[in-house]
Amino acid sequence: TSSPREEGNPNADAPTDEALAESIKLLLRRDVLLQPFKDMTAVFPTFLASEDYARASQADQTRFLAQFYQMQVVCQFVDQNDIDAVVQGTSSTRASARPVEDPQALMGEFVSVLEKLQALGEPPVQLQTMVAEITADRAKNSASH
Repeated sequence: TSSPREEGNPNADAPTDEALAESIKLLLRRDVLLQPFKDMTAVFPTFLASEDYARASQADQTRFLAQFYQMQVVCQFVDQNDIDAVVQGTSSTRASARPVEDPQALMGEFVSVLEKLQALGEPPVQLQTMVAEITADRAKNSASH
């Protein structure tokens, strides 16, 4: 038999749907997903008190406040729901999470929460820099222990 590449299949090296689904599941794990949002919400008040924020246009200030609020919504949603169970299609394993009765509906809610944040655009560069510094410090500290 010939391989897909030999048959001229241009997608021979493309990931399978199954591999793609597994990759998405890894990215949506609670521990991977939540930390960047927690870092961002932790430093957002510092940014909102900065001269960079004060110099931004009224429209940008409004957008930044909306981003901060929506990031808090994302964190709260992930904290209150067992996203890992929803992504894996299993029953809830976190005692602190509300029971997952309809995983598909809950995933739809989660996607909606993320889409609302995405619609607000990129966070300010200064904020991204602050979060990058936190991440670098965390990596340095975990490497030294």
